[in-house]
Parts: sequence; structure tokens; C-alpha cells
Amino acid sequence: MGVDAAYRTVLTILFSISPDSWRQGRARYCPLPNIFGCTNHRSGRTLSQPKFAPNSQATIGYHSCALVVEEINIAPPLGLDRFHEIAWLAAIPSPPPNCQAFFVSAARPEALFGPATDKLVSHNIDAMLIAETKRLPTVNGSSTFLPPGWHLESPDSPSYLSMVQAFASQNGVRGLCALDLQAVHWDTRPFADQPAAAPERYEK
Repeated sequence: MGVDAAYRTVLTILFSISPDSWRQGRARYCPLPNIFGCTNHRSGRTLSQPKFAPNSQATIGYHSCALVVEEINIAPPLGLDRFHEIAWLAAIPSPPPNCQAFFVSAARPEALFGPATDKLVSHNIDAMLIAETKRLPTVNGSSTFLPPGWHLESPDSPSYLSMVQAFASQNGVRGLCALDLQAVHWDTRPFADQPAAAPERYEK
């Protein structure tokens, strides 16, 4: 469908301009008034007195009300304290020079959405903000689609460190440091006590 056809369809639905009027070049109604008047579809002649279709004002009012109602939200606000978050980010020390990327090894203790949700997203969202402010890549994060082999949802899981190590190995991530958001401490050797991770092999 071309742009002109789509425009005529929208006007026909919303403002009751009949398709016959378009074909005969008699469409004289404007969806919205403007200082330049309306333009005849066929001739391109500007009409000096723009006006609405007979029922278009009621249609606009109905859709306007629907848009307002759609924005009503009875859920409690999140209540994020912007100044607190900025100060919290600023208090995180700069990463050691040999860190080329990082992951969060422990989430900060502050509750946000509740335990069930916080253990999945709190550390991942914080990691993205820290990565942006410290200009340091992170393997943590949150997205609709997750990379293959990414299982970094919960830092409290006993297998979390091995999952981070395996993901980093599979993707060639070097110089990976850990950031503990509870102790606010960087660790440049987070896998010192972990066995070396073997890269996962993919068969075509």
C-alpha cells in the first residue's frame, strides 16, 4: 500500500471521508485545521475555509479520551531516587588498569522490585549503568533476547562463577574482573579457585 493510499484509508476510517469523494476529487475536509487551509486531492487547489467532517469532532474526542484513559496507571510508582542513584554510581571506585571487562559477583543489598525479581535483574541493570559510567564492557546485562550460553541471572547461584567463566571463554573475553556491589570491591582474579573452563563446541 502506497503512502497516498494509506493516508486515504486513515482519513476514511477516522474522519468519514468516503472513498468516492477521493476518486471524484471532492474531498474537502481536513483532519485538523491549519493556517494554510485544506488542499483538494485532485486539483491541488487550496480551499480557504477548512472544516471538519460532520462526525469527525466526535471521533477525535472519543479517541482523545481513549488515549488519556490508556495512560492511567493504578500501580504504585517505582520511587527511584535519582540523586541517590547518581551518588551511588559515583561512589564506585574506578576499575583496576588491567581490567578489560567485568561482571558483578554480588548484587547490592538494596531492595527494588522484590527478592524474586531483584535476584534476576538488579545486578544486571547495575552492571549496564556501571559499564556506561566507567567505560568498561560487562558480560552482564538485560535484554529481550539473550546470547547463547548466557546464564548470568543470579549471582547467588553456586554455579554462577562457573557460568561467567564459561561464557567469557566461549566468547573470547579476556581480562575479566569481578565487582562485588555489596563490599564495593574489584577483584582482578575472580576465577583463581575455579577450574579452567573449556570452550563449548558447536557442530554445524
